[in-house]
Order: sequence, then C-alpha cells, then structure tokens
Amino acid sequence: MSKQGAYGKVPIHKHSKLEQLSHIDEVLAIAKYLVEEKFKAPRDLCIEDENFRFCDSILGKVSRSFSAVIR
Repeated sequence: MSKQGAYGKVPIHKHSKLEQLSHIDEVLAIAKYLVEEKFKAPRDLCIEDENFRFCDSILGKVSRSFSAVIR
C-alpha cells in the first residue's frame, strides 16, 4: 500500500489497459462522448448574452477538465 497525503494508507487499485478496455459499455460511452463533442457547436455562438460568453470563456481557461462537468 502507498501512503497518500494526510489520508494515511489508502489501497490503490491498478488495472491493466486490457482490463479497462474489457468494459465495453464504458468504451462505447467515452467514444460517443468524444464524437458528440467534436460536432457540437461552440456555446458562445449560440448565446447572445455577453456576460455568459465571458464566464464561459474564463471557465474553459481556468479548468478545462472540470469545465465540461460545470457546463
């Protein structure tokens, strides 16, 4: 077991790439998400509100990975 910060000893589970790819439902879900994201229109072209466009652009700059969850 590895030590993880202030939480003490937490079991870390390591799965191989092959084991991760064996979950077909998860692979299909991420593939669908990636395809839909490519063809999605930019949000700032759809919204007329200047404040919304500003907040949306700053959100993308601050946290690219979490911005999809917030949006």
